[in-house]
Amino acid sequence: MFWKRISYLCKSDRRAILTLLVLVAIACIAIYTLQNEGMESNPIPAQTATKQSEINIASKETDNKNDEPAKLNKELFYFDPNTADRDQLIRLGLQEWQVRNICKYRAKGGIYRSKEDFAYVYGLTVGQYRRLAPYIRISMNTCRHQLLQKLEIIKDITIMTKRNTPRKKQLK
Repeated sequence: MFWKRISYLCKSDRRAILTLLVLVAIACIAIYTLQNEGMESNPIPAQTATKQSEINIASKETDNKNDEPAKLNKELFYFDPNTADRDQLIRLGLQEWQVRNICKYRAKGGIYRSKEDFAYVYGLTVGQYRRLAPYIRISMNTCRHQLLQKLEIIKDITIMTKRNTPRKKQLK
């Protein structure tokens, strides 16, 4: 059945299909032989393996030494996430991109009304939140002020839409 369908193709189409089949077969054979050559290579001697593990351990120790000063730079102090500036948030130990997320949220009109709201900052880990939670102090005046601003904006929008909507003509 298959051969009958192929016989209806013109000669150039049959050559193209045959060429593709040959190329696929060559690629499969090449992949198979390269994988087998990789398995037959000499294993790493035990002495070399121990030297490599010593190098890995030494590099981990230097990485830990580099992490310690970063931990020492973290300060803990009371802050309001609605009013804290960039420098204060960085001093608390937050990453630059986390601080940007907080600033973007506030710029779009976001308000942290409770400590738990701060836990939903994109990229803030549970450990970071647990470390900062006792130091979060949210001022109710800030929340009220921001809510009033939002209400005034909504009020202005509703007044503008009422002015712009056409009034229906009263039928007598």
